[in-house]
Amino acid sequence: MFSVNKIKSLILITGVVIISLFISSKAFSQPANDACSNAITLTVDAACTNGTTVAATLQGSEATAWCGSAPQQSVWYKFVATATVMDVWVDNLKASNTCELASAVWNTGTCLPSGTPTWYKAIGAPVDVWHHLTGLTITNTYLIQICFRTTGGSCGAGGGQTFCVGVYAPSTAAGYTHASTPLEPGVSLGNCVVMTSGGQYYDDGGTASNHGNSYTGLFRVFCPASIGNCMRATLNYVNMTPSNDYLRIVNSSCRNGTTIADVSMGSPGTQYTSTDSSGCLAFRIYSDASTNRAGWNITLAETACSVGPNGTDPNDAARAVPICTTSTYVGNSTGPGLLAETCGTCDLSENHSVWYRFKIATSGTLQFTIDPQDNGDDYDFVLFGPVSDPASLGTQRRCSYAYDASNGNTGLRTSETDSSENSSGNGWVDTMYVRTDEVYYLMLNRTDDDVDPQADGFSLSFASSTCTFNCGYVALPVNLVSFHASVNKEENGVNLEWITASEMNNDYFTIEHSEDAKNFHDVMQIDGAGSNTNTIRYYASDPNPMQGKSYYRLRQTDFNGKISFSQIVKVDVDAKLSQVSIYPNPAKKHFTIDARHITSYDILITDKEGRKMEEMKNLEGKTE
Repeated sequence: MFSVNKIKSLILITGVVIISLFISSKAFSQPANDACSNAITLTVDAACTNGTTVAATLQGSEATAWCGSAPQQSVWYKFVATATVMDVWVDNLKASNTCELASAVWNTGTCLPSGTPTWYKAIGAPVDVWHHLTGLTITNTYLIQICFRTTGGSCGAGGGQTFCVGVYAPSTAAGYTHASTPLEPGVSLGNCVVMTSGGQYYDDGGTASNHGNSYTGLFRVFCPASIGNCMRATLNYVNMTPSNDYLRIVNSSCRNGTTIADVSMGSPGTQYTSTDSSGCLAFRIYSDASTNRAGWNITLAETACSVGPNGTDPNDAARAVPICTTSTYVGNSTGPGLLAETCGTCDLSENHSVWYRFKIATSGTLQFTIDPQDNGDDYDFVLFGPVSDPASLGTQRRCSYAYDASNGNTGLRTSETDSSENSSGNGWVDTMYVRTDEVYYLMLNRTDDDVDPQADGFSLSFASSTCTFNCGYVALPVNLVSFHASVNKEENGVNLEWITASEMNNDYFTIEHSEDAKNFHDVMQIDGAGSNTNTIRYYASDPNPMQGKSYYRLRQTDFNGKISFSQIVKVDVDAKLSQVSIYPNPAKKHFTIDARHITSYDILITDKEGRKMEEMKNLEGKTE
């Protein structure tokens, strides 16, 4: 028998249960666009609109046979066509393989449409869907129906599916298309590199057809055309078969750099920006031999960045490094610069390039060897000449797009008879007879990728040539023959050495140092020789190098303040040799002490007369 108090408690609890059920039923109220007549209008090119089929019902004589075997719910949207080719994107938000969502676009704006929709995807998994619509009539209204086939279970309480739907009119302006075949058999490059400020980029089907099939990494590269910029790719759409086909976006000027993303279904407006030292983006297509779809439509643009081409490195013919003697030179190829100057030659594209120029002093046979420091690096070359203007290089005279697999070497040698070779060659072509006063330009290109932006470099030897060179024709302030950096283990420093063949109004050199080959700081300043026609050898030493890999270059300054830069050279200092780094030293206002590899240290700062200015004790790590 219940007491009065117990009965009151039971009534109160029952009331709570009733209220709770009432609230739950409100959470699954019928969507406003459950009926076709209440279709929600979508704004073209706006952000997608969130929606749901939860608690929707089938209204009247809605056509749902296209949706699947057991359609349960559908909701409606509509849009006004602003172009003849448009795209509808349905972004599935509930990732469950039993929450089966389908969608269709009807070639009408009148409710209720019957029969089979013009465009539909009756899929049974929670993948995103693109509808690539063609043949639309501008200003006509079109209906979008989104259908859900099951309820409950893993789809959650109330059943149904959630999604985001949008409609887009991507540009169909003329632009760049991906190749359907490689530039030559046996390579994966489909197009020569393009330096561009921007444009539209399409799959190999362009704007009218789907992408092709049976591709295993066919690629092309886009690079910035301006100093200090990087490429940015904005997806208008990527519509490829998930798990079978995809577009790989690579952070590099070549095919095998760091992968940024593999995209089969790309959300509109998604952006990918290069952070590579080149500022370039590469794109590779992978597709099996089965179903293909619309492909991709991407907007390319330059954007300011902290990397990208600097306009001073010798990556283009106009900034070629002068060669003054037929000796051996050590260098790196960082490229690809601001111009694609070797397209159409046997060297199919510039990826990591460096340019040299030389004038013939006495006639004879030209012969050279390019020897990579890492035998696995693939260097190619193109020789142009005679050349009167680097802006008009003319046709190739010697060219190799292959390399000697035994040691990576390539160049000109007397045992060869060909003047040009493709990727199936042996890395060597015939020597060439050159004449006094002729001017030649030589481009070296590294076609493979390396995590290190400078790779390991190469040596370029003309020792077997019978001709001689002359730099007298080059009206440059300094004719730099070579610049080297090497580790001095005995003195725990880095030795720096450079040679000039002549100098004109040269005020001084500044040695610069960097941890990443991008951001440099001054190490020391060395007086130049003013104007001089003799060969001068300079020596300097950095007593406080950084441990591990680091980079040096020379900045040359004229009396009028004009500056130029040498190539970048790399050293690798054992951590045991470099416990403390101080830079710049000497300093005027600011300096950094890097002692991250020792437990603690004291600092005594003096002026040039030895008088103590400041003292600090028991410091750790990096101090500024």
